[in-house]
Amino acid sequence: MTVLPIHNHSSVSATEILDGWNNPKDSAHALAVSEQDLEIPANLTVPQFIFDYEHFARLQHYPDTPWLIDSGSGRSYQRNELRDRTRALAQAISIRYDIVCVISQNHCGDTTNPAFTAEEFSLQFTAAKPTLFFVQPDILKTVIAAGAPAERIVVFNTTPIDAAPSIQDLVEFGMVSSPETFVEFNLGPEEGKTRTAILFPSSGTTGVPKLISVSHYAFIANVLQAAVYNAGTGKERIPVAQRRYKPGDVSLAVLPFFHILGLLINLHHALYSGMSVVTAAKFSLGPTVKTIEKYKITHLLLVPPMVVLFTKKLGVDVPELQSIRMVSIAGAPLNNALVLRFAQAIPQSVIGQIYGMTEAGALTAPSLTAKIATAGTSSSGVTSASVGKLLPGVVWKVVKPDGKLAARGEKGELWVRTPSMAAGYHNNEESWQDTFVDGWLRSGDEVYIDETDEMFVVQRLKDFMKVKGFRVNPEELESQLLQHADVSDCCVVPVADEFSGEIPKAFVVLTPAARARLDADTAQRATLEAELLQHVADHKVTYKHLGGGIEFCEEIPKTASGKILRRLLRDRPQINNVEVTVKA
Repeated sequence: MTVLPIHNHSSVSATEILDGWNNPKDSAHALAVSEQDLEIPANLTVPQFIFDYEHFARLQHYPDTPWLIDSGSGRSYQRNELRDRTRALAQAISIRYDIVCVISQNHCGDTTNPAFTAEEFSLQFTAAKPTLFFVQPDILKTVIAAGAPAERIVVFNTTPIDAAPSIQDLVEFGMVSSPETFVEFNLGPEEGKTRTAILFPSSGTTGVPKLISVSHYAFIANVLQAAVYNAGTGKERIPVAQRRYKPGDVSLAVLPFFHILGLLINLHHALYSGMSVVTAAKFSLGPTVKTIEKYKITHLLLVPPMVVLFTKKLGVDVPELQSIRMVSIAGAPLNNALVLRFAQAIPQSVIGQIYGMTEAGALTAPSLTAKIATAGTSSSGVTSASVGKLLPGVVWKVVKPDGKLAARGEKGELWVRTPSMAAGYHNNEESWQDTFVDGWLRSGDEVYIDETDEMFVVQRLKDFMKVKGFRVNPEELESQLLQHADVSDCCVVPVADEFSGEIPKAFVVLTPAARARLDADTAQRATLEAELLQHVADHKVTYKHLGGGIEFCEEIPKTASGKILRRLLRDRPQINNVEVTVKA
């Protein structure tokens, strides 16, 4: 689910963060390009920027080249039609609505996360308080069950269903309205830095999911950081014909738009680079390969599970993939061996990684000089490939456990400042401030940066796990397990998985009554495990299911203050896992 505020002030100011970015107090590193050099407009909305803003790093589309193509229907949209439809939709909703919640699979005109349960949707609705819902038809009942008023639902369909109007209805209404009645919303000087553009869902730092407020300025800044990097940050610009992203290229958007890198890199940065974007409702290997061949796709943005499927199911030098020139991988670091195996399927293509956070957007991009992401070395303790180089305007430092700054090649936690920093957690400023130290955003990732500015992720220092590229907070799953009558205590840890990167596994301490039942009848063990797995599956989106299984234990190791020693359970040998099939 992605929430789009319409002309709505964020309750969290970004002023302190931006002031900290401009006036760093600590010794730190930054690329040569400053915030001022990036020429980021502070008075434009994202639509005004993407349709009209001229910039030295912008590349214009070729005449008659479509901006968007829907892979399902084949329908294409050029700039003027897309802009007219955008304005028409804005015209239709501008009078009555404030925050629009978009729930749908990727296709032209929307952003998405349709996989949430009604309970998870309800939490997001409570946090964002949307006044209009754009909904994928097949999850309409789930959204209504989550509390969305039926009269405020608009469906993604060509015809209304269940008495809900369609987006096409609103577009047509806006089209026939008198043009003179449409007044484009304009921001005041510097207002883009505090005016919310998008609310992205996040696991947050506690068990309760939060919404991250991204301002117009921050989103635009990140597009320009990527565009300037693509143009070359040295004294001489890279010739357009030699740039990684350029007019005539075609990107396939299979990464969901509710993922910040999907919306930012796969859509907006591609469009700003003069490329066409082919949207796909979801990723499925067979249809994806056919779409790549049909539209001569040149660029892919993938997460590791997608790469695993490509390498396992396809051969070497695959003919259907010969159009691909650039693959970027995001969501979680990819190991060296998998990168090399993927390169065998597309030997003509550049393969690199992007590192980012919802709180700060994209922070790195693949090296402009390497064809394949540089391998991490076993001597450094890193088995994953380089996540690229930090983008222009990112100020960074690597902090060792003793608080001292790490030298090049030394490991430590990555701290950053960047003009693309989000404004905060929506209506939760206190939790947001807890993620910063003197204006620095702590990534929670242990990294090292070598002499060539390439960054390598060693491990995560925070408790979050990455499942299929999605961040999962174990406390959220622990909270759900503790609602079961038979659970006395529990701990959720990540388990390595080739396909998903990591999957959640639960260690569970049963109540005395439940233990007595299992002691009396050991056959009930598998039944109870299945029941607990299903308990989580019934309340959480698929990637949060306990794919690593459940292991019963006598106690959860904790510090004297009660903090779970998650590492002790995470690092113990994997035993007693029982495979249990959970219904969809």
